[in-house]
Amino acid sequence: MNTNHSVFRALVVATLILAPGAAQAVGVVAPIVTAAPGATVDLPIETVPGPDGLGIVAMQVRLELGASIIQSSSFVTGEGFLWTWGAPARNTTAAFAVAAAAGTVPVPVGSSRLATVRVVIRADAPVGTDLPLTLSQMQFNEGTPVAEVSHGMLRIRTGSLDVPIAGTAGLALSIPAPNPARGAVRLGMRVARAGERVRLRILSLDGRLVRTITDEVLAAGEHERVWDLRDDRGRAVAPGLHLAVLESAGERQVRRVAVLR
Repeated sequence: MNTNHSVFRALVVATLILAPGAAQAVGVVAPIVTAAPGATVDLPIETVPGPDGLGIVAMQVRLELGASIIQSSSFVTGEGFLWTWGAPARNTTAAFAVAAAAGTVPVPVGSSRLATVRVVIRADAPVGTDLPLTLSQMQFNEGTPVAEVSHGMLRIRTGSLDVPIAGTAGLALSIPAPNPARGAVRLGMRVARAGERVRLRILSLDGRLVRTITDEVLAAGEHERVWDLRDDRGRAVAPGLHLAVLESAGERQVRRVAVLR
């Protein structure tokens, strides 16, 4: 059911109860999804780590879409902790999906899915289009914990789920897929010049080395590597945001990878 912005604000202000606790960042990740024109697609919005123990009693989220690509959107009923206190106030169009919710009981333990937005792609959506999925408004309580957003992408394709990395020159690291990832993530690389050492590593957000994926001389062209979401000792990494860093001959490319469990 649609409503307007004043209802969102009234709902949050009227029922907001802040719980004590230290400031902490929570990653909020929009997905990277590939789909064909005319398809109906679910876009899960995930948190990493989950909101356990952070006293979240209010939230608002807005996902930017695009009327040139999207025919309609809606929030999937009951999907994610956005529904902790019953049906949230929400408004959905082809251009955006926005919702707000609040209550007196904090978000329960064991949740990582914030919400799922279901979109119908226009039948005439141009194949090859990459539509940014931007989390333009994301707030918990009155800003604590801090929401650190990672935007997504809706890729309009037919046939193969992958296309060559855009561009014709230079070092390039493709968008990780899937992202967020639960089991493994594929990382595509383009190497411009043969005979130069290429290093692909996974780092934590504070710069610590988690895993060296490759460190070798590669032929010019496109290559792919798979990260199994484990560190250099074979241990499963904790949920959260990580950095995929590709380096060669003084060039550097960085992509974020969200790990879920």
